[in-house]
Amino acid sequence: MSIIITTNIDSRAKLLTVAEQLFAEQSYAVTSIREIAGRASMNMSLIGYYFGSKKALYEKIFQTRLDEMRLSLQQLKWQPLSAVEKLDVFLKIYTDRYQLSGDFQRLLYREIVFLSQSDMKELISSYLRENVSVLKDILTAGVTEGCFKSVNPSLFFLTILSVMSTVIHDYPLNTIVGDSSDYSDINLKTIKNYLHQILITEPKAAPGQLLKNE
Repeated sequence: MSIIITTNIDSRAKLLTVAEQLFAEQSYAVTSIREIAGRASMNMSLIGYYFGSKKALYEKIFQTRLDEMRLSLQQLKWQPLSAVEKLDVFLKIYTDRYQLSGDFQRLLYREIVFLSQSDMKELISSYLRENVSVLKDILTAGVTEGCFKSVNPSLFFLTILSVMSTVIHDYPLNTIVGDSSDYSDINLKTIKNYLHQILITEPKAAPGQLLKNE
């Protein structure tokens, strides 16, 4: 019995992965159930069996991916770390997701662009609000600890999304605002340092320190 259950779970996961790839490569409208089943080397009826329809399959991709991210960020909230350390973990969580689930990130951004018309509007809106809430708590703690400047959490969150989506996915915006070589060696450390420059306050010199350094 356990072998059958494992096989079912593997088949379901494979369909989700293949569908995600095809939806990202083409679009939801263009991709057919037959095409998904063909690339997964499975019977087309299994999509109906596991998910019910193409729309339900698409929704399940979003639910699964957003829940993964949500869990990671919720766990971060309770970790005994400083605000700077939590910010770095927050950025690493985002960078990892962008690098490990690039296909889904493309799907997510397509839906965000047309969010007012998207069937995923409530799901995505709730997810983004939760992320901003986690970031706001980190930023508030950082201001209290005296290590962060006071910034608008929503705008800073949008800055994170913009930088990561543009750099990691090599979006066309790269070629407009700079040479492609400007982005060739950018990684988590580079992004983290850039965002630190925006947010982290410079330590104040102790009395007499400036004279001692001269």
